[in-house]
Amino acid sequence: MAVSGLVLQIVQGLEVSLPANRLAALSGESDVIYISSDRNLRGFLTNSAPAVNAPYAWSQSLEGSGISVAVFDSGIGLGATRTSAGLGR
Repeated sequence: MAVSGLVLQIVQGLEVSLPANRLAALSGESDVIYISSDRNLRGFLTNSAPAVNAPYAWSQSLEGSGISVAVFDSGIGLGATRTSAGLGR
């Protein structure tokens, strides 16, 4: 099955739009491992402190004084990836 779309090399993926009646054929391809529908994603800060074990640090009286910036990258931002890879839309 010939499919064309935006190649996402960093995650070894492909972004395509196709009719629902072609999904079965696509899923049967030997190099297709997973198909995910396009959906809106949002970040939530409700799990950020537990994710970095902040309660433990707080219990040790480590509250961040003297730290200007702390960055925890938990994923890939495709917008930045496309732009930095020269694949911007």
